[in-house]
Formats: sequence, C-alpha cells, structure tokens
Amino acid sequence: FGLTIVFTMLISLFDAFTVAPMLSAYMASPAEHNKGNGFIARILKAFDTFQTRLEDLYERFLVKALKYPKSVLAIATFVFVASMMTLPFIPKTFLPTADNGEFSITVELPVGTSLQGTANFTKGIEDILKKDPTIDMVLTTVGSANGEANKASLFVRLVDRKNRQLTTTQTKTVVREKVLPFKEKAIVEVGDIDAVNSGQKPFNLNITGDDLESLSKYANTLKERLRKIPGLIDVDTNFRSGKPEFHVVFEREKTEHLGVSTAMAGAELRYRTEGAEAAVFRENGIEYKVRVRLEEKYRDLREQFNSTFVPNSNNNMISLNRIAKAEDAFGYSQINRQNKNRFINLAGNLGPNGSLGGITTEVQRILKEDLPPPPGVDCRFQGQAEDFQDLISSMLLAIFLGVLFIYLVLSSLYESFVTPFTILLALPLAMCGAMVALLVFGKSIDIFSLIGIVLLLGVVAKNSILLVDYTKQMEQQGFKRNEALLKASRTRLRPILMTSLALIAGMIPIAIGLNEASAMRTSMGIAIIGGLISSTVLTLIVVPAAYGFIDDFRVAAGRFFSRFGGRHHSHEVRE
Repeated sequence: FGLTIVFTMLISLFDAFTVAPMLSAYMASPAEHNKGNGFIARILKAFDTFQTRLEDLYERFLVKALKYPKSVLAIATFVFVASMMTLPFIPKTFLPTADNGEFSITVELPVGTSLQGTANFTKGIEDILKKDPTIDMVLTTVGSANGEANKASLFVRLVDRKNRQLTTTQTKTVVREKVLPFKEKAIVEVGDIDAVNSGQKPFNLNITGDDLESLSKYANTLKERLRKIPGLIDVDTNFRSGKPEFHVVFEREKTEHLGVSTAMAGAELRYRTEGAEAAVFRENGIEYKVRVRLEEKYRDLREQFNSTFVPNSNNNMISLNRIAKAEDAFGYSQINRQNKNRFINLAGNLGPNGSLGGITTEVQRILKEDLPPPPGVDCRFQGQAEDFQDLISSMLLAIFLGVLFIYLVLSSLYESFVTPFTILLALPLAMCGAMVALLVFGKSIDIFSLIGIVLLLGVVAKNSILLVDYTKQMEQQGFKRNEALLKASRTRLRPILMTSLALIAGMIPIAIGLNEASAMRTSMGIAIIGGLISSTVLTLIVVPAAYGFIDDFRVAAGRFFSRFGGRHHSHEVRE
C-alpha cells in the first residue's frame, strides 16, 4: 500500500512538472469559459457565481476570525480535545470483522468419545443449521488432524449478502443461541474461519511455567474471571484432564525379590492388550501384516488382572497381583511446551460488541491487580492480541517519523524551524474528523484505519502549505500580514476545496464497501474522509488565526539568536 502511494505521488509530481504545463500552454486560454449561451456555458457561469459567493462568505468570516485569533485557537483546541475523548468509545482490534458469509463451529466432546459418537452428536447441530434459509452449505469434519476422535468442526457458508438481512456477525449470534442446548454435553464454539489453519482465536493468552499442576489451577481460575469480560465469549483453555487410563503400578521391592523385569512385564502386558505383528503374509506382490492378539474377553486387563501372569528372569510365571497394584487414573492427553517451558493457552472469540484492544487492556489490569500470576508463572499475549500491541507501537512510530520527516522537509524549504508548525496544525485537526467519523459509523481502530490515518499525514498538510506559501508571497510583495492572509485564503480557497473534494470522492468506494471482500477495509475510507473534511474546514480558519502568533514567535526567536550570534562574534574579534 505504501509503495503504491509513493509511486503514484512520484508519477503525479512528474506530470505536474512536465505534461500539465505543456498542455496548459496549448489548451488553456483567458477566454476558455466564454462558451456563449449554451448549456455548458450556463452551468459554468452558475458554478462560477456560486464559487464567488462562497469566497465572499469565507472572506467575511475570516475577517472576524482574525480579529479574535485567541478565541479561534481556543475553540480549535476544545474540538481537538473533545474528539480525542471519543477514543475510549471506539472499538479497537487488529483486523475488523469481515462480512464474508463464512464462519465455523467447533465441537469438543469428553475425552474418550468414539468417532461414531462424535458424528452422531454433530448430526444434531447439522439438522438445526439446515433449517435456516440463510445458510447455503454446511461441511462437517469429524475428528481432528491430531487423531482426536472427540473433536469435530463445521464449516458454514451463507447465501450472498444481497439475499440475507443479517451480517455474518449477527448470524453467528443467532447460531450461538440455537446451539445452547448442545453445550450441556460438549464444548461448542462459533467463531471465524481460521484462514491460515493456525488453530488460534482472536484473543490468545499463553500461561507458561514448570509445574503443570499450578499452571492448570491458575489457568482455570483465570478462565472463569475472563468469562465475565463483556465482548469476550467462548473462553476456554487447551488443557484437558486427559483420557481415562488403567494404571499398573509395580512394587519395586517385590519385583526385585521375585526376579521380574518391569520392562519385560510391561511388554507382556502390551502384547496382551494390543497384540504383536508376528509375521508378514505376501500374496500377488501385496504384503499383509499378521497381528496376533488374544480374544477380546482376555484383553480387558481390568477384569483379568488377578488371573494375569508375567515371566521372571527364570521364565517362571508370576501372578501380576503379587508384584503390582491396579488403579484408575487420568493421563494428560498432551503436554504443550513453549521456550522449554510448559504452557497452557487461554483463548476466546470476540462477541458482537467485542473490542480486542479494550479486552486486552482489561486482561492486563486483571493480571496486574485482581489475579497476578503465582511465582514461576508468566503470562504473554499471542496471536491477534500480540499483533494488536505491535500494531499500535509500530503505527505510533510511523506517525512520529512521518511528522518528523514532514517537519524537516518544510524547515528546509522555508529555511525556518518555526514556520512549519503553522502547517503542521492541520495534522491534529485531521485526527479530529477521523476519530469522530469512526465513532459515528461504528467502525474500529484497526490496521486499515491506522493506515488511513498515516496516509492523512501526507495529504492534509497540503492545505496549510497552499495558504502559508501564498501568504509569504504576498508579504514579500509588500502586503501587511492580515491583508496577505485574506488575499491568500480567498485565492487558495478554490484549489483547496477542489483537491479535498477530489480526494473525498476517490475514497467513497472504499468507505462504502461494494462487496464482501472490500467491506473489511471500510474503516480506512471513513477515517480518511472524516480527516479530510475536518482538516479542510478547520484549516481554512485555524491556520490563518495561528499564523500571526507563530510568525511573531519566529521573528522574536530570530532577533534573540541574532543578538546571541552577534555577541559571540564580537567576543571572538576582541580575542
């Protein structure tokens, strides 16, 4: 996006220096608007009359503004502060919710559920979804890539946006209500499509440490607290108690006394339950593995525990109940590690009014005040939550560097470190309109709107440049300051409005979002249009009002440094 803007501006600059002057020399003439009394001529005359009246009205208003410049600057400051106070009410997220007509439903039944049991349970959700006329297709996958039979996922595609009244987000809310009865027996979550197959939800928090018991206890406590945060739904962890297991615990002293090797005994028990590949049968070039197993009634170690024998070092059969005891337990289904530490992931989806930035800030407060991690436990944001924090810091750095670069360029052009501040007044005035527009239209501060705000920095300064540059030309021709401001403002009103309206018109398709794909980027167009409107309207009044104060400061600073420089010079001469 940045390269596109850069090359576009380079080409337009080349056109302004070469093609535009050449065409003007051949095509422009003093009498080009005198077309007679035709339809086009009447339109041009009417527009010219309207423009002249607008210039007269603007000049009369500016005369009053220049009489009370402090009041104008005070009102501008109030507008800026008031618009910045809307920030807490604007949703903040990394990527805005897209109305792409697709979402997913994940189902997780208790550990140990069979593949057929998962399929039967998921069939009930399918039947409910098929009754909805706005749903075009449901694709169900039973089982997971990790071979977990108790999990399933449903891909849901909606009909075209023109054929439905609800957005994708609103449809997900309706579906969540429909699947509430299924949540009594399983974990059912409705979320966005995982396009990169990362398995992550928008909000992710990793809890790391060495002791899995303390990790799981703290993660479950934090999970219940995060479920109370508005806008955060489907909060869950990736920690599961595990599958039910039947443990055979050998007693070390008895096995050594009777000469039983625990490794050999373990292999015997594994062969008893799982069997062993005894041979390979080949027929017609095809190999068939031959597995030897006991009958099913003898493979249940829980029932056959007392009648099971294992060999010792002398190949004598020893009863298993003499050297071991049996117990039922749950083993961890998986142990996740990050940076050589065990971790538990705590994740959640965003609700209809969920703001990732606001949720992240609230979670940071909870981790600091309400539920601080115990010793040895660390918490760190992952996924979009981490990306959002990086986005804010990166964009603030980009805005700072952009403003600094604009300031340095203007300082070199005007040979002054003070004059550029008059031009840079357009930047906070543009932020006013961008923030208010995002709030009014219900858009979020995200990667697209922040890109639009960065783009505004280079665009809105041109209005101030047109005013300040022409004012300085008038002053050099002998006009007084206020006379120069009035003449420059009246003369530059037309090009300022023309360029601003052209930019606003160019951003309207982005702000509207003509299809599902472009709807995600509407916040960019709305932020740019709002910033252009506020900067254009306010710059025409605020910059002339502030010009006198900043120019007086420039003159006073020049006198101060000239006196300082003169004393220093005379001191050197005396030496």
